[in-house]
Amino acid sequence: MTEVVMYDGRAKTATAYEVCYDCYAMEVNGGDDTYTPDREPLGDIPPGATVTSGWLDSEYESRGMTPPVWENGDEDTLGFSWSPCDGCGSRLGGERFPLTVWVGSNEPVTVDTIGLWWS
Repeated sequence: MTEVVMYDGRAKTATAYEVCYDCYAMEVNGGDDTYTPDREPLGDIPPGATVTSGWLDSEYESRGMTPPVWENGDEDTLGFSWSPCDGCGSRLGGERFPLTVWVGSNEPVTVDTIGLWWS
């Protein structure tokens, strides 16, 4: 699901991705020079996009899932899947993890940029 939301004071398009462990580890831990996967982790993510782990609560709810409660130690895994990874395109079966990809303007949303639509 894709939706436009406010992120860091800016209007961004948030798209839910289901990614393999390699892509998830790249987002959570950063690069690792000692590991060479068969594909570039997060290689299919649009240039300039911001990536965050997990989904928006509305994405979990639209799929009939309960959003994880991090304070309770909930894990954010989607289980095993044969579907291709949205982050790198790998077709290997395995566990999938949720990421949100944020694309949009880097200009902050202000009254000047949205206009006075209520007047």
